[in-house]
Amino acid sequence: MNAQDAPTILFAKDSSSIIKLHNDLKIVYVFSDPEPYTVPEELSIVLSLGKTSITIPTTTQITSKTTQTTNNSRTITLGEFPSKVLDTKLKGHLVFGKMLLKALDSVDSDSIITIDTKVVLKNKNFAGPLYLDFKGGPGIYEQYWNEVEYYSLLEKQAILQDSIVKLTADKQRAKALMDASNEYLVATAAQIEIKQKELDKKYSQFNSSIESLKKINLRIDESFEKIKAGKKLGEEEKKQIAYLTTDGSNLKKELKQQPEGPEALNLFDNMSKSMTQNRSAQKQYDNTSQVFQNRSQRLEGFTLKAKKVAQRLSVLKKALQL
Repeated sequence: MNAQDAPTILFAKDSSSIIKLHNDLKIVYVFSDPEPYTVPEELSIVLSLGKTSITIPTTTQITSKTTQTTNNSRTITLGEFPSKVLDTKLKGHLVFGKMLLKALDSVDSDSIITIDTKVVLKNKNFAGPLYLDFKGGPGIYEQYWNEVEYYSLLEKQAILQDSIVKLTADKQRAKALMDASNEYLVATAAQIEIKQKELDKKYSQFNSSIESLKKINLRIDESFEKIKAGKKLGEEEKKQIAYLTTDGSNLKKELKQQPEGPEALNLFDNMSKSMTQNRSAQKQYDNTSQVFQNRSQRLEGFTLKAKKVAQRLSVLKKALQL
């Protein structure tokens, strides 16, 4: 069979192949085949969208106008859909409607959905696209769309509630980690303050050397943090670290050689450990705080969505008199 001879169903409504579903004019269809056959009074056409499908019973008029043999010996079949194609009371129509809503969400400003169709007649498949245009009001399908939206939103509400429960728990865990990090941050800061006051009170003569050692340790700690994060140090940076390490060692040697220098250096080393811990605590607190903020924002977003869904469900419930 040539490509042009492939059995294809063509659809029309109000002289257009783009079917506006919401008015009450009937959809008509036509297909033909080179072989003669007897057309039944009723043909079922399967409409498919994604993995969902519904079966529509359609009528054919068994007259010379609807079934004809042309000069090329083709048999032509004409038929029409019922006045209302979609009905939630029919098998599969509610699920099909939910799929239509999802499809409409995915086509943005466009309102046309392409439906695959198929009819089996004398062990042969006839198929073709049905272009449905949903632009405009619901028309005769207002009840149908209200039901589809209502049950779709019930499912969405359940999913949102599950997400809210999970996000609430996630937020609480993040808050606990943030609070623990903050406690450690405050504790290490207090230790630094105590040791700094003791240095200022007992060993103020070494303030200049102590401040220099602080800067050296800070610079070295920053480089170690980069390495921990998986970053590589450049050759110039490696040289600077080597110089700083040497300078730090020389400063400490000088302090050890001065009266009360060893005691001051020992106190500084203890404070330096607290400073390193404090920087680590600050980083951990910043990370946990960011996680807490992210989860709080997500929870707020889901809560707002759930509120809007609940409001819409209330409106639909009244419209459907449930």
